[in-house]
Amino acid sequence: MDNEAYQTATPLFRAITDGNATAVQKLLAAGEDANESYGIDDESALMVAAVEGRAEIVKLLLDAGANPNQGDMHGYTPLLSAVCADSLPAVELLIAAGADIHARCGKSGANALQDAAAGCHVEITHALLHAGADANADETEDGLTTLMCAVQALCPALVELLLEHGADAAKQSSRGDTALQLLSHIEGDLWLPKHVNRARKIRALLEAALQQQAAIAN
Repeated sequence: MDNEAYQTATPLFRAITDGNATAVQKLLAAGEDANESYGIDDESALMVAAVEGRAEIVKLLLDAGANPNQGDMHGYTPLLSAVCADSLPAVELLIAAGADIHARCGKSGANALQDAAAGCHVEITHALLHAGADANADETEDGLTTLMCAVQALCPALVELLLEHGADAAKQSSRGDTALQLLSHIEGDLWLPKHVNRARKIRALLEAALQQQAAIAN
């Protein structure tokens, strides 16, 4: 929140932005609405707390009756915010409160699992998969499957995790490419040794998964 927006925000939103859990608790106890929204995008208080990664405040708002699925006018939810903030505690609180793990951002078309994969957030991906997130969910607006998000992020640990949870290595996107074909496009631009090594690990994982899928099919 920029300075001008901060000055015109409600006391609750200022307290959340400051990370002042004590002030948030006092305001809620005094009757402040936990489902308050603010700004041109109509952001919820819970979404602001989540995008700041303030798990303590997320809990206070949820305990006060905040809707875990109230985000902003673009369909960006508190769970998506917590994922992008890489806040596992906030993600776990929201899931426990009934946040929709399948909800998608209205702009990117990505769900929480795809955002976690794109950000290489391994622990959060674990939590989402444990909660029932679909490793083969429909692709994002950019034509990326969840597995492709992990490949593009050059995150071998996430590629392996998704494959273990049933991600289809042979699945084609609407653009007609697979995760392995996407990797081939990426490899040509890599020069840092650590990135080249990650790409090699991912290639080995994908090729092994494809071989296993072919063997099962036959």
